[in-house]
Amino acid sequence: MKTRLILRGLSVWGHANLRTWEPEQLDTVAEVITAEIGHRQRTGNDSFSVRVATPAGLAGMQAHDGVIATRPLLVIDRFDFAHLWAWFESILVRCDGEDWPVCVERLRLYLDWEYDGYAER
Repeated sequence: MKTRLILRGLSVWGHANLRTWEPEQLDTVAEVITAEIGHRQRTGNDSFSVRVATPAGLAGMQAHDGVIATRPLLVIDRFDFAHLWAWFESILVRCDGEDWPVCVERLRLYLDWEYDGYAER
């Protein structure tokens, strides 16, 4: 049975529900968005993140060693919650797979996974 993914929520630092958050300027955004993604057939989810930024938001970011932003990065023209939610849902459809590990590998093409770099000791 194919693992089908579901977006259970989006948040930004300091706001657990992105639906109720709005930036001061819709065309000047550079925020890390956290997505709670899980199986449609099960409870629970994992956290994935992506920096969502507008060109003006990127221009306002401070460079570190000459680098302004690294992956994962989603550049948008202006902040719009409905468009952002739809983008996430579109990648979830592309990332459905045979099992959860396959889904995670596909999701990692677009997003950072909360367990990236984690190693059990």
